[in-house]
Amino acid sequence: MMQINLTGFLGGSKARLFIGELWNLLASAQASPDGIPAELVELKKKELQKAKVNYFNLLFFCSEENQNRSLLFSSKGSKF
Repeated sequence: MMQINLTGFLGGSKARLFIGELWNLLASAQASPDGIPAELVELKKKELQKAKVNYFNLLFFCSEENQNRSLLFSSKGSKF
């Protein structure tokens, strides 16, 4: 019934795919002790790990830039 109602909004093939994915997530959530689909937990873990790597890369880049600036200013200061 739900797929029929979504067909007008999503189109036939997309509604079928959506309902298929929804059922898989619902079955996974039901089997999980915390009620959250395992696929979504893993996706979130990967997302957080990627954000952590990006954060540390940014910190490294900023510290490297600060070192370059301090070297530049200290070498300019010694000339004058």
